[in-house]
Amino acid sequence: MSDERLVRSAARGSADALSQLIESLGPPVFGYLQGMLPDDESAARALEETWVRLAKAVGRYKQGTGVTAWALETARRVVADVAPGAGTGAEGPPGIRAALQALAPEDRELLVCRDALGMDLSSVARLARMSTQDAGERLTAARVVLVEKAAGTLAR
Repeated sequence: MSDERLVRSAARGSADALSQLIESLGPPVFGYLQGMLPDDESAARALEETWVRLAKAVGRYKQGTGVTAWALETARRVVADVAPGAGTGAEGPPGIRAALQALAPEDRELLVCRDALGMDLSSVARLARMSTQDAGERLTAARVVLVEKAAGTLAR
């Protein structure tokens, strides 16, 4: 069953549909949260909150907006609520994750959605609330900064 159908069924009260929806959305939402938060424990806690919010809002989903985009937008709000400014200069785990966490949250979000989750640029731009051109330019700049930060982190 498609995610759109699962949302409609869950909105009508189907616990099975909600469970299947969570299973379907789990990898991209958790991947997003892992990229946005400093560690897996924080990402797991944020994932739980995301599921609670999605379950409460399932009846308000607007068909055609994209179920994954809707779930990621919810996860984005959870990150803003539970960890405002997450990763803005705090020391994190070594390596690439530390370099990723050192990026501005907006740039980190672009990289996670485009490069880790494989979302198309127009979807990433929509989630980030910017033009596709601006998203592409920021993504390119963020990749350069990530490489520089990763090289510095790995050289320690």
